[in-house]
Amino acid sequence: MDLDLNNIEEVMDLSFALRLCKSLRVLDITLPAFVYKGSSGCGSNACAISMFWERQELCNTISHKLKFVCIRGFRGREQELQFAKYLITRATMMKRITLICNDSIEAAESLFSLPKASNDLCINLKFNA
Repeated sequence: MDLDLNNIEEVMDLSFALRLCKSLRVLDITLPAFVYKGSSGCGSNACAISMFWERQELCNTISHKLKFVCIRGFRGREQELQFAKYLITRATMMKRITLICNDSIEAAESLFSLPKASNDLCINLKFNA
């Protein structure tokens, strides 16, 4: 699925899809290669997007079904980190989350210190040069 985790409209679409796809076990997201105007989380949507994942009610897909997640083009921007944090701390059945970083993996390294909802969760960081 191609989407921008830093764009509130696309984030809301993803949230809706997670609620509808009740048997979703694998989620593969490709982030845009370039930052587009309106995808920074700045401006009138800044408040709405900055707390979006923290305020989301836990859906059945996240709490009981989702097992594997891959996010390609991860840059470690605030909303990308917030979504990864949401999954790591709430997806109780998740086995693996893979973040494929284009620039560096430094921003994503903070995710290793989060409490994991799943005892079986493996966090993979890959650098795509």
